Amino acid sequence: MYKIAVIYSSYPEMLEIAEEFNQRVDYHIKVDVVVLDKAVEVAKNYEAQNYDMIISRGITGALIRRSVNIPVINIEVTATDLIRTLFDAKKYSKNIFIILYEDNIRPYDFEFIKEVLNLSDDELSIYYFKTEEELKKMIALIYNKFIDAVVIGIGAYTIDIAKSYNIKALMVYSNRETIYKAFEEAKRTIDITKRHKKKKKKKKKKKKKKKNCWIKMKRLYLLLIIFANL
Repeated sequence: MYKIAVIYSSYPEMLEIAEEFNQRVDYHIKVDVVVLDKAVEVAKNYEAQNYDMIISRGITGALIRRSVNIPVINIEVTATDLIRTLFDAKKYSKNIFIILYEDNIRPYDFEFIKEVLNLSDDELSIYYFKTEEELKKMIALIYNKFIDAVVIGIGAYTIDIAKSYNIKALMVYSNRETIYKAFEEAKRTIDITKRHKKKKKKKKKKKKKKKNCWIKMKRLYLLLIIFANL
């Protein structure tokens, strides 16, 4: 049985794929639509219930990984996903801002992306944040400087803050193939972990058996000495 918890912000395709895997034999998948601190709390509950794996995304996934001892797979955002979202953003403004969580940095080739979409350095800016406070300050700064800005984020929390300032905000959605890969990776990781635990348990059992055998031999030796001296 593969016990997997999926914790993410509102994302219809994620739910569809999770339900699809849930129909398969040997899969037990629970889904929670929560982010940040609430997501960490939920993740800890799943850990306490002996779930094998957590699948998440963006800053929420990064926070969960720091807080639990079970494996966490963060669904990636590919360059293609970014390009698709930027293509839409160009329809609304020439002041586009991608805001990413620093601990979740992937080596995107932004120069190549700009070239593909014919975007100048003035039209596309990349910001990285470490804390919630930094994120809020960045978005407030964008709001004060640009009346027609478009903010692009990976997580719903970034989008919600931008929208609270009435800034046009677009979330980067991972493609279905990437989500499927995350579930397949989860299965492989669980299989490897279970094999390792089984091997470790078998080794421990063998060691214990060897120790018990040695104790029995020692007792037998002592009995032989006692009988020899009678």
